Amino acid sequence: MKSPHDIILSLLKEGLEAADPYKAVINHVRIKNDKIIIGNRYETVLRKIHVIGFGKSSYKMALAVNDLFEKNIVGGVIITPDQEGSLGNILVLKGDHPIPRDNTLRSSKKLLEYLENIDEKDLVFILISGGGSALFEIPLKDISLEEIAFVSELLMKSGADIFELNTVRKHLSAVKGGRLLKYIKSKEIYSLIISDVIGDPISFIASGPTDADPTTYRDAVEVIKRRGLWNKIPDKIKDLLMKGVEGFVEESIKPGDKILNKCRNIVIASNKMSLEAIESKAKEIGFNTLFLGPYIQGEAREVGKMFASILRSIKKINKPISPPGAVIAGGETTVTVRGRGVG
Repeated sequence: MKSPHDIILSLLKEGLEAADPYKAVINHVRIKNDKIIIGNRYETVLRKIHVIGFGKSSYKMALAVNDLFEKNIVGGVIITPDQEGSLGNILVLKGDHPIPRDNTLRSSKKLLEYLENIDEKDLVFILISGGGSALFEIPLKDISLEEIAFVSELLMKSGADIFELNTVRKHLSAVKGGRLLKYIKSKEIYSLIISDVIGDPISFIASGPTDADPTTYRDAVEVIKRRGLWNKIPDKIKDLLMKGVEGFVEESIKPGDKILNKCRNIVIASNKMSLEAIESKAKEIGFNTLFLGPYIQGEAREVGKMFASILRSIKKINKPISPPGAVIAGGETTVTVRGRGVG
C-alpha cells in the first residue's frame, strides 16, 4: 500500500505529464502523407517552416517541433528565461522573467528582425506559453521598457490578477494584443499555446500576441485607478493611455480585423487538461473525487481556508464526498504585498 505522500506525488506526476510541453506538441501535431495535421482540425502542406516562440516552455515546445520537421525548418527564434544557443536552425535567446528588462528587449528586437525573412507563402509556427508577456516585449513609441517594468511591478505587488495585468500590458506594447501579426508576412500561421491563464482565454495568455484583444485603453486606465496606482505611474505612461482613450493612439487588434484570418490559435495544454488527467488517475486508484475545476482564484490565504473547510467536512460528515476522497482544483491565487517582501 502506497503512503499518502507517494499517492499525492503520483497524482501530481500525472498532471505534469499532461502538461509536458514536448508531449503536448507531439500529441497535437503530426505528419501524414506530406501533409501536416494540427489539432485534428487543420491540415496544410509540408513546406518551408519558420519557428518563433516565447515563454517558459518555449524550448521544449521548439524541441518537439524540430524533431517533427527538422528537414523543413529553415530558421527561427525562440526566447526562453534560462537557455541560449541553437536548436537545429532555431536560434535560442534569453529574456527576463517575471519583469522584462534588457535581455527581453534585446532578444525581442532580434526576433522581429528575423520576421523580415519570412515570405508570405512560408509556414509559421508560433510557440506561446506562460511567461511570454515578460520574455517578449517591444514598448510602444514614446515609452521605455523600464517604465513598463515599473508599472508591471506595481500591479503585481498590488495583487492584480493576470487579467488586470495583461489588460494594461497590451496597451503599452507594440507586439501584444494581436499586434505581433502585423510583423509577419506569411498568410498561414499556427500558434501552439500552453495556457497558464484561468479559463484559457487566448487573448490573455502571454497577453495574446496573435489574438484579438477585447479590452481597450479605457479598461487599462480603469485597472490602474482601481488598484490605486494612477498617481504612482510615470507621466509618459499616463499620457500614452489617455491619448489611447481619446483615440489618438491606435488600439490593439480587435475582433473582426482581417489580419486575424491568417492565424489559427490552438491550446495544446492547460490547467483543465492536467486536472482531468489527475481526476482520472485518482479514480483509477480508488478515490472518490470532488472536481472543482480550473477556475480557483483570489487571495491565497482565503483560498487555503476554503480548502481546509471542504476537507474538514469530508472527514467529519462524509460530505460532499466520502473518504477516501480527492479534492481536485486548479487556478491562480494572488498575494497582496503589504510590506517590503516580494509576495
